[in-house]
Amino acid sequence: MSSKILPQVTWCTKVDPKLYNAHMEVFGINFKTLRLIEGKTQVEMGRILNVTHAAISHWETGKKIPEVPMLISIAKYFDVSIDYLLGLED
Repeated sequence: MSSKILPQVTWCTKVDPKLYNAHMEVFGINFKTLRLIEGKTQVEMGRILNVTHAAISHWETGKKIPEVPMLISIAKYFDVSIDYLLGLED
């Protein structure tokens, strides 16, 4: 376990929009790639994750990013890390 202390994140914490948008884009690419490897349509993936196919489309196009609980579900489904989904590791 790391002894590194991370700052507490609050709703008022400023986030660099460029960095946030880059992670949204990378997530969308990685999510779509994994979905296609599994041979699932957006509708099928939506049913699996209990979201609409429109939500899947928004994720894949980088318009939105899922909340943390959904990121955990997606990572478990595809057997990858959240870091991988967000492009923080290969």
